[in-house]
Amino acid sequence: MHPLEDESIIIRKIDLDNFEKELENLFPFVSSLFEQNFLYTPISLESFKEKYLPIKPLINADYVLIAEHEKNNKTEIVGFIFCYPNLYSSIYSQDEKQLICKTIGRNQDDFYKGLGDT
Repeated sequence: MHPLEDESIIIRKIDLDNFEKELENLFPFVSSLFEQNFLYTPISLESFKEKYLPIKPLINADYVLIAEHEKNNKTEIVGFIFCYPNLYSSIYSQDEKQLICKTIGRNQDDFYKGLGDT
């Protein structure tokens, strides 16, 4: 079964009204995405928040999506994409807007293969 056919998986925009809480919820998942990367250095939750809280005014919720899977009465983040507009794209083309995908990842369990296909 494709993950999105499971009604217990939802994809939603980040909640900018509760941005600090969103960062706290995302931190363990995002950390797990990077921990196998070459030269990865762990950071604390406080460092993570210090890095991202100041850029909140620049974030467009339409470009930051969170996939959550509800199972056993618990909601788990299983996918995440963080994009932002390329503010310099107009230098290269007046007609073309660009989106930069900074982070994209999913839970590595085979069940979630294809989560980003839609």
